[in-house]
Amino acid sequence: MKRYPVLFGGGIPMLAGSYRPTRFTLADHRTFPSGAVLQTYRKA
Repeated sequence: MKRYPVLFGGGIPMLAGSYRPTRFTLADHRTFPSGAVLQTYRKA
């Protein structure tokens, strides 16, 4: 499975400036006994 994290939406802007797609790389991941996964990304 591939994942493509995307930050978008309407309303009050969370990030200032115009929309510019940015690449991220997986920096760390952690799997919990419940099967939930926590993934941390950093700008590439």
